[in-house]
Amino acid sequence: MDDKLQAFSAWLQQLSAETQRLQLLLEQERTALEARQAEALVSLSEEKGKTVTRMNELMLQLSGSAKVGEDFIQNILDALGLDEDSEVARQWREIRQMTSRCREMNEANGALISLLQESNRQIMSLFFGQRREQIDYGADGQARVNGDARLLGAG
Repeated sequence: MDDKLQAFSAWLQQLSAETQRLQLLLEQERTALEARQAEALVSLSEEKGKTVTRMNELMLQLSGSAKVGEDFIQNILDALGLDEDSEVARQWREIRQMTSRCREMNEANGALISLLQESNRQIMSLFFGQRREQIDYGADGQARVNGDARLLGAG
């Protein structure tokens, strides 16, 4: 294996390790979301940020840009004279699959976060921001709304 190919393979291994780490963090984030573990979410978010930063730094090492399309990597594979059956090409396909899975997981986690935030907003509104309307019945048996009821959670 020549030096350029060896260097590119080592770079792919680093990118693969960071992508696997991101996937694990996203799985842990999903678990924390489902368990409503807010403290864990803070540290997971920080770790996700660090991992994405390392991934961007790896892209910068290779291309000078953190935003590189798949064509760029394919051009490197072509320049190295690698075919689709090579070990390095296989590594790249695996990274692309993991990255796609990470994107899907991140979108799903984001949607769950939005749902949980809306649920929390509604609960907070119920306890602290909306008047509770009490329905009672008058002497004539007709239902009436008593708008003088105090706020839920208010002393």
